[in-house]
Amino acid sequence: MQCLHSSSFVSDKKRHLIRTFFVWLIREITGGVFLFSGFVKAIDPWGTIYKFNEYFAAMGLEIWPSLVVVGVFGLSAVEFTVGLFLMCGCFRVSTPRTGLLFMFVMLPLTLWVAWKNPVADCGCFGDALIISNWATFWKNVVLTAMFLYLIRYNKVCRCLISPQLQWLACVTCGAYILGISLYGFLVQPMIDFRGYPVNSLFPGEDVETGDDETPSMIFTYENNGVKKEFTDVDSLPSADDGWVFVERRTLPSVTVKNYPAPTTEDKSFRIWSEDGEEDITEEIIDTDSKYFLLLLPDLKNLSIASSWRINSLRDWCDQHDIEMIGITGGSREEIEEWKDLAMASYPIYVADDTSIKELARGNPAIVYLDKGRIRWKSSLWSIEKDDYLSDGVSGDPMGFPHDGKTMLRNMTGLFVGIIVVLIALSLMPSFLQRLSSSFSSMSRKLKRNNNRNI
Repeated sequence: MQCLHSSSFVSDKKRHLIRTFFVWLIREITGGVFLFSGFVKAIDPWGTIYKFNEYFAAMGLEIWPSLVVVGVFGLSAVEFTVGLFLMCGCFRVSTPRTGLLFMFVMLPLTLWVAWKNPVADCGCFGDALIISNWATFWKNVVLTAMFLYLIRYNKVCRCLISPQLQWLACVTCGAYILGISLYGFLVQPMIDFRGYPVNSLFPGEDVETGDDETPSMIFTYENNGVKKEFTDVDSLPSADDGWVFVERRTLPSVTVKNYPAPTTEDKSFRIWSEDGEEDITEEIIDTDSKYFLLLLPDLKNLSIASSWRINSLRDWCDQHDIEMIGITGGSREEIEEWKDLAMASYPIYVADDTSIKELARGNPAIVYLDKGRIRWKSSLWSIEKDDYLSDGVSGDPMGFPHDGKTMLRNMTGLFVGIIVVLIALSLMPSFLQRLSSSFSSMSRKLKRNNNRNI
């Protein structure tokens, strides 16, 4: 009978150890996914905003832009915080329920995206990790199953941060992720996961297709209020016939045989004439000169108040032998209207809207080129100069940008340090209790040995 009880005890203990292992493993997997997803969204909030707008456009929805910004900030903060809480075992009941609630929203959404394919990729990991829409859906199926397991067994394991200190972990998470998001929104992403990183060559190399086919484009022209789209460059209508160029864009849904997806090394940024008909990249970009590229992705929503800074920067560039050119994805009418309102004396060319937004974030944004290399990127408003011709303004353009990588290292070091301290404080009572118990056991053993010797 005693053997049966002993065997049952060993079996229960083994089962408990296996369950404990699986709970910790699932905590770390789900927490790591949420932590990474929230982090990359916070690093590049503009990229997440663009992805949100793609979803809304596919659904035929128009959402107030400020509400989209708040939603992006909130989403990254919630994902990052839930991820940390899962990994540390904080709020063992509410955290897995929050994750499951999140999956109840994302699972049907990603199924729709995988089935209908309204966007090229889901954007769940930003530009840091792009996976297929079906892979995203099955990833969410696995996460949902893991959350269901945690809801039942998560209390089997203790938490690394004690309940008395978990509110401090929440505040620390919020401050850290909000700081990263604000920097990415107002300046530039602290880590550049896109195709045109700092120190890379601009405009890059043309992609070779292996045959005569090129990426498909749509050229939109208008004649007497009637708009028509053309895909063949050789068949574009003539201005003599009354046709006016409106816009040029890529065909994201068309896959061209033998045309590889551009990588960081082979991406090529193409600049077109104002009428959108002629590729003039090599004509206006001299790899032996210095350039300020003024990126104007959205002329319709560009504040006229920025024109003073832009014109002041243009005068500064003239004094320091730096060429300044504007690049926009807007139509010819929008360009003419902006030139008239802003009294722009700099040339403005057109480029693919997606490429402009990928090159640098912000409306407007500045990209500094020196001998064909991208030296820095910044939004115009994050350069702390109201008048570039005022006394004390440096003549070195390398003194303009902020050092985002150093700031990220410092912020991450402080964040990790606080979390480690909270874990250490949480584990300290248990450690001291075990230490005290060990000393008491040793003391009793020594006492028994002394009594035997007597």
